[in-house]
Amino acid sequence: MKRSSRYEKKEKIFDAWSGKYDEMLADKDAPISFENYAEVLLTVLEEARVTEGMKVLDIGVGTGNLAAVFINANCVVWGMDFSVEMLSIAKKKLNTLRTVQANIVENEWPKELNQRFDRIVSSYVMHDFNFHAKRQLIERLVRDCLSDDGLIIIADISYPTEKARSEAQ
Repeated sequence: MKRSSRYEKKEKIFDAWSGKYDEMLADKDAPISFENYAEVLLTVLEEARVTEGMKVLDIGVGTGNLAAVFINANCVVWGMDFSVEMLSIAKKKLNTLRTVQANIVENEWPKELNQRFDRIVSSYVMHDFNFHAKRQLIERLVRDCLSDDGLIIIADISYPTEKARSEAQ
């Protein structure tokens, strides 16, 4: 599958960040967007209202921080990310995490995602996309991956305008 150069560049950036990503999040001088990071992850869990054994898909799992919260709540978690290096770290941290390497904006997803999930969660991923791309992704998740009584919970930052989002990138 051919990837656009824009996403190849992003994959390289995230692969390079992978080894220091968790340290960056814990840094007291981290970007303002990561203030109260641990509390945000716990809020996602609380809003998800999970029960033991629920199937959870973590979109943009990164190094597995949000996935860990759900694994600790006895959920079965799949983590999807486009960064092979991020997935490698997540898998080392969380041996029960089922990892899927894929870019959420690609037309074809791996067959492992051809199933229904009780909860679909994401943290600090969606801000990277414009409104149209977010809407398409959420519609796809609802149509193709979410169980009938499932929930999607997204924790992220936002920008007041498209120009502000572009400048932040």
